[in-house]
Amino acid sequence: MIRTIKLSDSDSQKVIDTALACLRRGGVVVFPSDTAYGLLADATNLQAVKTLTRFKDRPAGKPISVFVSDWKMLRELVKVDASQEATLRRLLPGPFTVILPSRRRVVSAIESQTGSLGVRLIRFPLINRLVKQYGQPLTATSANLSGSAPRYRIDTFVRRFPEKKQALIGLVVDAGPLPRRRPSTVIDLTGEKLQIIRQGDWQPASSKTYLSRSPGATKAIAKKLVDPFLARSSTGPVVFLVSGALGAGKTVFAQGVGEAVGVDNVVSPTFTVAYEYPVRHPLISRLIHFDLYHVRHHDELEHLGIKAALQPHHLLVFEWGEKGGDLLSVFQKQNSRLVYVEIQYVDGVTRKLSVSCRL
Repeated sequence: MIRTIKLSDSDSQKVIDTALACLRRGGVVVFPSDTAYGLLADATNLQAVKTLTRFKDRPAGKPISVFVSDWKMLRELVKVDASQEATLRRLLPGPFTVILPSRRRVVSAIESQTGSLGVRLIRFPLINRLVKQYGQPLTATSANLSGSAPRYRIDTFVRRFPEKKQALIGLVVDAGPLPRRRPSTVIDLTGEKLQIIRQGDWQPASSKTYLSRSPGATKAIAKKLVDPFLARSSTGPVVFLVSGALGAGKTVFAQGVGEAVGVDNVVSPTFTVAYEYPVRHPLISRLIHFDLYHVRHHDELEHLGIKAALQPHHLLVFEWGEKGGDLLSVFQKQNSRLVYVEIQYVDGVTRKLSVSCRL
C-alpha cells in the first residue's frame, strides 16, 4: 500500500518536510503541480531517476524536464545567452517548459541526446518551496505511464497501477481533485528561432467562451467557428484540436464541423483512429476526423498519416486533441490554421466551450 498523506493549507510545511525526507532517501513522490499530479525525484540522483523511469516505463533516451526554484538554480543547470534571457523573462515564471543547453548538473538520462534540458520555473508556491528547501532540481513529469493521460485525482492514480508499480512510489501527497489543465507549453530555445514543441494551455491568440445546452447547440457553435476559416484553407489545412472528458460532446462538435461542409454522416473513429470523408464544397475537398483516445504514446502519431493529411483545402478534426499537441511543429510547417476547443461540463445539461484560434 502506498503511503499517502493529505494536504491542507494548515499543514503544508509538515507535508513538505515529509516529502523532503522521502526525496533524500532517493524516493519518488507523487505531488500536485500547476498542471496535473507529477512524479518528483532528485534529478541529480541516478538511482532515484532509475526508479522513476521504471515506474513510467519510460523509453531510453526520452528526456525528462525538471523543476527549479528560482533564476539562480535555472542558470546553474542550463546555459542562457542574452537573447534567451530576454525571452525567458517574458515567459517565466509561467506554464512553460523551456529547453536550453544543459550544464550537465543532472543525471544524463534525463537530458536529450543533443545535450539539452527542459526546465520549469512555475507559479505554484508549494512546488517552489519544496524545490527551494531541497536545494536540488526535481523531475517534472506527470504521474502516469509514458504516453497515457495525466492524472488529476489520487484515487484514480492508486487504482490504476498494480502492486509492483505502487511499490516504486515512496509517497503520495493528496491535494484533492486538481483542475483539468493541459500539460505545459514546451518551447525549444536551442536553435536560431524559438520553436513550440508542444502546445499547452497557454494560447498566443484571443479566446472566446460559448455555452451549449444541447447537442444541437454544440453543432451550431461548431458551424459558426468553421465558417471564418474556410477561406483560409487555400494556403494550408484547417485543424480543430478538441479536448474534453468522456461524454462531454467532442464527437457532437465534430459532427457540427462536418455539417458545416456538407458531411452529415460523421461518426466517431474511436477504434479505427481516423475516418476520411470526401467533401463537395467550393473551399474544402476533404474532411479527416481523428480520435486519439487509444493513442498511448506520441511516437504512435507518426504512423497515422497525419502529416500527409495536412494539405490545403483539407479540414481536420482531432478528438482528444491535447494528444495532438505533440504535432505542433508539424502543423506549423504545413501552415495549418489551428483552432483549440476545450469542452467542459458545467452541469448535467450545460457545456462550456473554450475556443482559442491561431490564425
